[in-house]
Amino acid sequence: MEGCDLSCTFCIVPRTRGAEVSRPPEKIVEEVRRLAEAGTVEVTLLGQTVNSYGKGLRPPIDLGGLLRRVSEVPGIRRIRFITSHPSFVRPSLVQAMRDLPNVCKYLHIPVQSGSDRVLRAMRRGYTADRYLEICDTLRREVPGIEIASDFIVGFPGETAEDFERTAALLERVRFQNSFVFKYSPRPGTDAAELADDVPEEEKKRRNQALLDLQERISLEKNRARIGQRLEVLVEGPSKRDERRQTGRTDTHQIVNFDAGRDLRGRFVELEITGATAIALSGKIA
Repeated sequence: MEGCDLSCTFCIVPRTRGAEVSRPPEKIVEEVRRLAEAGTVEVTLLGQTVNSYGKGLRPPIDLGGLLRRVSEVPGIRRIRFITSHPSFVRPSLVQAMRDLPNVCKYLHIPVQSGSDRVLRAMRRGYTADRYLEICDTLRREVPGIEIASDFIVGFPGETAEDFERTAALLERVRFQNSFVFKYSPRPGTDAAELADDVPEEEKKRRNQALLDLQERISLEKNRARIGQRLEVLVEGPSKRDERRQTGRTDTHQIVNFDAGRDLRGRFVELEITGATAIALSGKIA
């Protein structure tokens, strides 16, 4: 799908990409089938708000239904989708992630802020408590799921208290990883009409504070993986050390390991032996 029907005040996507248009499911399934026949084992379904998929299609279908149809294509071992919006994490999607073994247990759902006041100014359409309810449901219904988020710091009018609420939400959810951005006005957006009143130095401080907090959480979560056996899909030589191979787990974690040969495109079971905040390291089990 492409386009977006939302009206977040900081975002230019609806004006540049237009209204949401969802491809018919049969065309998507046929494309996936052709890819699988050519040797593809992992596919990613893309959209600006991918989990609102299906608007206007007849007969009705949503992302959960599409995942079920794609999961039936022989040869497809992993299905990912990105990026999702909190407002469209529907029961059918949660059930598909729970029930379908080839749908990856990883969900990128940007929250942007932990302050209800800032979320209203951003026109995000949910509260911090509602976002926490979504994360609690995902963790309860989809064992082993990992969640990622985006944050914007220094949005017009964001106070120190607003920022502390954001930091508290990050600490509460314990995301696998987060992407943190300093607010800057985008011409053509509604937020560009607001006073950009958070000083640049304060934006930098808040940005680094969230990055530091996420780094600590990521390191703790990754260290807890040491000793586990995880399956990775190998992507090829590591970018930092071509003598090693790198792959990703079902939950999108990077794992580097010694192999002695190029295993690109293969699934390998690894024993996790080490961790940083960014990646895991392992050995072939």
